Amino acid sequence: MFTLLSAYQSHEHDLRKILSFITPDIKHDGVYSPQIAKHLVNSGVAFEGICKEIGRIINITPGDIGAYKAMMLSNFPQIWQFEVMISLENRVLKPLHGWSSANLGWWTAYTNLKHDYFGNISDAQLVHALNAAGAYLIAILYFGYLEHHKNNPQIPDALAPSLLIPKDYSSSSGFDGGGIFHEFPLII
Repeated sequence: MFTLLSAYQSHEHDLRKILSFITPDIKHDGVYSPQIAKHLVNSGVAFEGICKEIGRIINITPGDIGAYKAMMLSNFPQIWQFEVMISLENRVLKPLHGWSSANLGWWTAYTNLKHDYFGNISDAQLVHALNAAGAYLIAILYFGYLEHHKNNPQIPDALAPSLLIPKDYSSSSGFDGGGIFHEFPLII
């Protein structure tokens, strides 16, 4: 899990660079650029990879987003309600909310870019990149839950997310002798 968190931290750092030029205000949701496209694609690839790892842990071999959705919802029926907050704006996102009834808008944008980057560059919108990064974080947290034998993952302070934060995170942290850690309660 620490490798995933370290990769996410680097990813979050790159997203901060984008947000230094474009604030994550809802009025900028439709802004698109090659940098946002890069971030969206990287988030989608990471999310997909972590879903495959979750499948490995629970002995399921998902093959596409429909199978990921079925796998995640059968193991975590409330995951679609998970909310992340953008710390810079105090704005709440629901990256997996589309799974409650249909599809994920950010996933559609990701696959459109993957199949025809230049023809679909306008799909690389800030709102999709933010939601994809949120889904990436959620996948890491649920992977950690399974990896830690169905206990909330404990994340060292140095690797804790700081840009996108689980909404109901209440600073429950502690000291385990090796340093400060944060516990992120999950919706199961």
